[in-house]
Amino acid sequence: MGPFYTVQMEMMRWLDDLWRETTGGLRPAQPSRALSIAPLVGLPPADVKETGQAYTLCVELPGLAKDDVGLSIQHDMLVLSGHKAEEREEASAAYRLSERRFGRFERSFPLPPDVLRGQLDATFKDGVLRIVLPRDGQLTAQGHAQIPIHG
Repeated sequence: MGPFYTVQMEMMRWLDDLWRETTGGLRPAQPSRALSIAPLVGLPPADVKETGQAYTLCVELPGLAKDDVGLSIQHDMLVLSGHKAEEREEASAAYRLSERRFGRFERSFPLPPDVLRGQLDATFKDGVLRIVLPRDGQLTAQGHAQIPIHG
């Protein structure tokens, strides 16, 4: 019954977020944010902002340390991977509620062609990974590269 309970809780959260976004009055509605499937399938939630100079990707990774996270470029994709270990305190304890997710994850984000791939900057602070992807009008070469995460 665990997976069904998780789906039910996520659907309730989606509806709550959608209601809040569409009736807030002070900001434009963003129903696509409320209907993201990422949390439902165990992927970390993310926001992408765009300015004329850069794209900024922020990913929530609560409970993880900088060393638990990997970031790389694989062809035209920015690949975020990591592992969250389950805390085991008492072997005889039984869960009454379990909503947290553990294990390995990987999430990919397509890179726009105007991103300067060699100049990405990643920082990790308070469980949030912030990646700045500088923009340029020139197309850059495809390939593989590891990105160091500062923090």
